[in-house]
Amino acid sequence: MYADLPLENAAIKDVLKKTSMPSAKRQVVEVMVTEHRLSITRACRAAGLSRAAYYKVPPL
Repeated sequence: MYADLPLENAAIKDVLKKTSMPSAKRQVVEVMVTEHRLSITRACRAAGLSRAAYYKVPPL
């Protein structure tokens, strides 16, 4: 648990420049998962996005 905190902090600092729109938060979560190897649950919590919103496909 504690070993993941520096990793999560680095991920948050890397993507703090993003906006607060859900589409931008989805991108933030994607970066955290792919580049920083966080779980989707942790990344969503750190970005302030619900997991349901992460998986929801936006309308065209």
